[in-house]
Amino acid sequence: MNIGVAIVTHNNRNDIDACIESVRRAGIEDIAIADSASRDGTAEKVVMFPYPYELLAENKGFGYAANIAAALLNTEYVLFLNPDAILSPGSPLYAREIVREHP
Repeated sequence: MNIGVAIVTHNNRNDIDACIESVRRAGIEDIAIADSASRDGTAEKVVMFPYPYELLAENKGFGYAANIAAALLNTEYVLFLNPDAILSPGSPLYAREIVREHP
């Protein structure tokens, strides 16, 4: 599909499972996670997923962590997703088509 999802977490232990499950239901298996020094158990969950991840020692902001997560992917498109977001099935494909039609 050539779409990867970069997720930045920071104290999102209660959200990350549903987020990742929605990405998988949307047909995307290329997922990377950067955790920004969570202290609520998020990092312990992140390491259990079968996806590349980076555990950051400090929270340097969303943009910094998003770039780290994106660098872990090897896809044509990267969707940056907050961990409290849920993807609707088909939405990444729709977004990809819009980008291709309007570069």
